[in-house]
Amino acid sequence: MTRFAALAAALLPALPAWAGIEVLTSSDLTPVSKRLAAAETYIEALEVAQSNPASPPPQGRSVPSLVELAAQIHPGRWLLVPAPISEVLYKREELNSTTWGVTGSRSVVDAWSAWAWDSNCAYMHNGGHADYGGNEVYRFCFGTGWERIIETYMLPERTAQNPCPQPTAEEHGPPSSHTYDSLIWSAKTKSVFYFNNGGYCFRGNYKGPPMVWEIIERKWKRRADLDFAMRGFGRTALDADGNIVIAHAGGIRVLDPASGKYIRAGPGTNISGHGSMIYAPELERFFALEWSRLLSFGAATFAWRRDASHSLNTGLGYTSGMAWHGPSKQLVFWNGAREVVLYNPVTKTWKVLPNTAGPAPGGARPLSKWVYVGEHDLFVGLSSYRGGVWVYRLPPNDMADPTPNKFLQQ
Repeated sequence: MTRFAALAAALLPALPAWAGIEVLTSSDLTPVSKRLAAAETYIEALEVAQSNPASPPPQGRSVPSLVELAAQIHPGRWLLVPAPISEVLYKREELNSTTWGVTGSRSVVDAWSAWAWDSNCAYMHNGGHADYGGNEVYRFCFGTGWERIIETYMLPERTAQNPCPQPTAEEHGPPSSHTYDSLIWSAKTKSVFYFNNGGYCFRGNYKGPPMVWEIIERKWKRRADLDFAMRGFGRTALDADGNIVIAHAGGIRVLDPASGKYIRAGPGTNISGHGSMIYAPELERFFALEWSRLLSFGAATFAWRRDASHSLNTGLGYTSGMAWHGPSKQLVFWNGAREVVLYNPVTKTWKVLPNTAGPAPGGARPLSKWVYVGEHDLFVGLSSYRGGVWVYRLPPNDMADPTPNKFLQQ
């Protein structure tokens, strides 16, 4: 047997299933000519797979379902789902320097990012400013884990004439941008809407026109019919009817995803786009976390008011995650680390839960990557590209932190 045939015999047992070739082992007595033909076919398939951008993107390890996790978790403790997004992020050698930017693909999580949450899965896209120029899309689902569902558009290398190259066609997808709270899932259309108002440039921020995009299955779709003059970054939340409410410095808009029409509008305020917004159905109010204050407006009137000032003693920042816990009628905040902060909008009281037992997250800036899943009475959050997604359940009232300096009265 020639050296080439011997190499083929050693390689063929590891033949991947996607090659579509029958696997041979060293115990086969196949004639050398057939072994050579099989080896040549394998090598051709391998070369095609390595050079073809349509090859299957990486998929992370499988993870438990929410049902399984709900049965395992202890109230007042964190539980890690050990499947980090880093397993499916682009590696440095896979992208050119213009697309990679300063901090690279970890910026999908770490650089002011949002996710769009349905009942079991989260969709993520993020980059922006000088951090990262990739515009790929990732999806995390309980029961399956992370996968990259849309590949990035590789930006052309920058030149003196074009120092900030951008995607130029619909099939390229949107400019890479910080997403903050501008990604949202619509159950009406089974798709993700993205209200883009920023961009990426290796030398700093690129300010393009506001654009609306939609993620349908595994493809970007430009929604120029929905563009509007958005001031700053938009915050998004679903109202009681499943419509998308977008709040920005210039006003409020309500989009009916099913009809593809804006059906209401409201006044603006001096709110920034750097924070998240949620809807509390029991109170029929929207809440938005700002730099050092909590704002809200009624679903019927769209009249803004200042609800509270969150004390620095709570450890909250404007990039903290915010979710509504319907059973206790409280806002539940998370800054990406161990503590969880509660706010009762009726009694105007704050409470910090230290959650001192067991492991805990150690990230920051979760923004909209913090949601309450009422079916399982669990919170789900992500605050770092390392580690993985975390789940949490509130403790009973008698387990709350009793220390006076942790109880704040407005």
